[in-house]
Amino acid sequence: MYLIDAWSSAGVDSYRATNSHRAWVDDPSAAEFYYGGPLDSQATYDQILQEAKDLLEGEPAVEFIKSESLQGAQTLKSRGIQLDYIYIDANHAYENVLDDLMFYSELLTPQIGCVQVNDCCFSELGVKQNLGVLEAATKFCRLRGFLP
Repeated sequence: MYLIDAWSSAGVDSYRATNSHRAWVDDPSAAEFYYGGPLDSQATYDQILQEAKDLLEGEPAVEFIKSESLQGAQTLKSRGIQLDYIYIDANHAYENVLDDLMFYSELLTPQIGCVQVNDCCFSELGVKQNLGVLEAATKFCRLRGFLP
């Protein structure tokens, strides 16, 4: 199992810059309860990473890769890794989800490979977060002839 994440507060500024003019999109601080601390603080992400490492300590089949999503895909590809199952829960903006699906799908084993994406739905909460997962997944399926 490869756990790929930046575990970084840097994405918060980018999210705010992208959505600051959208009154219907909540500020990321609305989700601080979920993360257990301020989203602008690197300490919050360090704590999340440490909790995950503590939970999975001693599991030989688990590797943590601290990187941005696309760099993580490149890391796995450079190692010649193919996967039967990929679960993507990264940046939920349309362009980022589409990139993740396009690049990570190249790692799937032929005939078996399955991708699952987090928050692939239409909901009021999704609107408040400006999610583009469902739209990107739909486009990906059309572009790659992928069967949902």
